[in-house]
Amino acid sequence: MKKVLALLLALMLAGSVSACGRMQNREDAKTGATQKESTSEVSEPTPDASDETDQDNKENLAVPTERLKAFLESKDEQNEILFSTKKDIDGDGRYEIVAGAGTKGEDDLSTYYSSVYVLREKGDSLELFGDNLASGGYGIYEVQLVKLQDSKSDYIYLGLTNGGPLTGFQLLELKDDSLNPIAYSASATGSGHDYLIDENSDGSFDGYIQDRSSYDVLYIPTIRSFAWENGSFVAKNTSVSLPEYPDVVQDVILQYLTLRAIADGMSKEITPRLSELLLSDPTTELPVDVWYTAVSNTLIGIDSQIEFKTQESANQATSQLSYKDGSGKTYAFTFKLVKSEGKWHIDTFF
Repeated sequence: MKKVLALLLALMLAGSVSACGRMQNREDAKTGATQKESTSEVSEPTPDASDETDQDNKENLAVPTERLKAFLESKDEQNEILFSTKKDIDGDGRYEIVAGAGTKGEDDLSTYYSSVYVLREKGDSLELFGDNLASGGYGIYEVQLVKLQDSKSDYIYLGLTNGGPLTGFQLLELKDDSLNPIAYSASATGSGHDYLIDENSDGSFDGYIQDRSSYDVLYIPTIRSFAWENGSFVAKNTSVSLPEYPDVVQDVILQYLTLRAIADGMSKEITPRLSELLLSDPTTELPVDVWYTAVSNTLIGIDSQIEFKTQESANQATSQLSYKDGSGKTYAFTFKLVKSEGKWHIDTFF
């Protein structure tokens, strides 16, 4: 009997302890949930490894402003820093600094960069790549890092202008610690608008446009398009705005020479007009580079010009052309023309 009572007492005691244990566990759980809710409301989250990495990256990408100012002063640059960025632009794991100083204008085109440098931190100093990118040529009004389609690297973009009717650009690549020109597009005439394009609007440029109408295209409004393919820009299309068909013998010849000089085989407008101006395929070689200069001089009215001696009847004409280049060499051609349906056409030339 005593053994039975002892056994019952032991079972009751064990149940009490177990119940107390279960209650404590529930209270702990309740207290933990409350603390967690309270913590999420009033405390900042504990930084993890990725947060520390982001902070390190921010510090790594910080441009050393004072050191950069000291470098610019060593180059006698007194203007303010208009652009500076620090980035691994060539993908080799090392950070470069692209910085430019100058004077800020009232608008983009009146901004002027007097110096643009590509640098890399090396201990307590700055290592320079190349020379001042703003030395010589057209003025720089914009500096940026840009992406080209399917390229991992960043490219240095320099917006160019003469402060007047010209805009253009230059692209440079940093490769193997050397600055290499990728593209330069700006008319030597001081007129025209050349610009990068992003046709698929994905944030990476995939081509550029040349919009010209000065003496470099012999005053024929011309738009040329280029596409970025396999690491280089490739000419894709040329579109021109043709003038009216001429009604004077001399102008027929001049328009033929003009279109021959600027033809690149990619314009759907030029080819049919040339076929209309010249009825048969040319059998005489025409030195286009020589006659380009001759036509340009004639259109502008300077230096040596083309001299015409023309004999004309109702439906036929013969015109003798001569041109003396800068070295004193004379070029001469004879053009024979016929009139059909009220238009003069070149039958042949020799």
